[in-house]
Amino acid sequence: MKKEPFSPPNHNHGLFGILNLEQATLTKRYFVWMNNYFPSGRVYKFDVDIKKLEIELNKIPAFSDAKDFDQRVYREGRMKPVLTEEATIFRFKDDFILGVFSSGSEIAFGKEIDLNEVEILSKIIAACRKKNIERKVHEFGMVVKNEYGNFDVNNFTVKKNKNNLKSFYNDDLVNLNPKIISFLKNKNANGLLMLHGGVGTGKTSYLRYLIQSTRVPFLYLPQEIFQNLSDPNFLPFIAERKGSVIILEDCEELLRPREFSSSASGISTLLNLSDGLLGDALKMKIICTFNADVRNIDPAVLRKGRLFHRYEFGPLSVEKTNSLLRDLKVDLQVSSRMTLAEIFNYHIENNAENEVDWKIRKVGF
Repeated sequence: MKKEPFSPPNHNHGLFGILNLEQATLTKRYFVWMNNYFPSGRVYKFDVDIKKLEIELNKIPAFSDAKDFDQRVYREGRMKPVLTEEATIFRFKDDFILGVFSSGSEIAFGKEIDLNEVEILSKIIAACRKKNIERKVHEFGMVVKNEYGNFDVNNFTVKKNKNNLKSFYNDDLVNLNPKIISFLKNKNANGLLMLHGGVGTGKTSYLRYLIQSTRVPFLYLPQEIFQNLSDPNFLPFIAERKGSVIILEDCEELLRPREFSSSASGISTLLNLSDGLLGDALKMKIICTFNADVRNIDPAVLRKGRLFHRYEFGPLSVEKTNSLLRDLKVDLQVSSRMTLAEIFNYHIENNAENEVDWKIRKVGF
């Protein structure tokens, strides 16, 4: 392999006025710079081991003399340039190019290239596919839109949550929990898990517990994403993540009856992912959380066979409330139920914080 700097020829032609090259991939843009016409291409949506790829290419005489170079594209940031795309480009011929990105790879080839060469290169790429790495404990993916308007995943770490189920939740959830864990780990299962209840009752805290208790891939969809589930680019994106657990938090609007909802097409996508043909193929588990009354939810969501389980969070029993207060060293005995948020953020009557509260971790539930 011969390393060289990136220096595409400066063609002045009318093609740039016809094609929006800013929306084309880096591989195709480079091809057009080199050849002054748009190429044929093949896209591979999996990570490639670049070191292994270089070794395998060197074994084939037709590919061993390829010139390769690293390419990075930046946009202007507020304080400094921001990296938007990076790749390794292999140029076998001016009209036969391979681009390897962090999210996949692409072959761009011209009309004079023998398709047998393309097939050989395709097999090499497939042989260099990276093995899936098991998700780290405490890690989840958030679905976002990248600089190019395409769906992407950013990985985040959930804060460690020393969540003692027996102390933090009522016995009905403690008894149900093994069934939920088994459902999430079952590679052949799909369906909806609905977690609802008042503010501060522990829904988010329980989600943290589930993420930490399994190694299945979790995908968190922010509201601006799941309000646009009908986006035609969403289904191809999510289809690449078979077996994931999707989290839709505070999704009351999405789950409203379709005749009253502004996102009727979104709930149709949700239903298909959970129980339709898509659900059968992709084996998606979807966790929905909301605060609304379950009577305000579309009846189709609650259908048997589609809904794995529905659990309503509420205040702790009086016995568990007092037990948790004692565990937290709060000098208080109550005769009524309290939520987790009320217990962890207990204040004395004059609204000044109890001295003990400074030692109690403030958490969102």
